[in-house]
Amino acid sequence: MSSDSSDKVSLIAKLTAADGKAAELEAALHALIDAADEENGLEIYSVHRDTEVAGVYYFFELYSGQGSLDVHGKGDGM
Repeated sequence: MSSDSSDKVSLIAKLTAADGKAAELEAALHALIDAADEENGLEIYSVHRDTEVAGVYYFFELYSGQGSLDVHGKGDGM
C-alpha cells in the first residue's frame, strides 16, 4: 500500500532549555536525530535553534502516516 501526501502527518514542537542547560539540550536533540534514522516512515526529523531567543529549539517532524507516528520513539535507539 502506498501513501500519498494526504496520509502524511507533521508536527512542530517547541522546547525550551532550563537555565544554563541549552548546550546539554542541544546535544540530546542531535542524539535523538541520529537515533531516529532507524524509524520507518519518518521522513523528516530536524531540530532548529531559535536565533533570537537563547535556549529555544524547534523540532519539525514529518511522517508517512499516522501508523509511523504511533510507533515513533519505540525503537531501541530512541
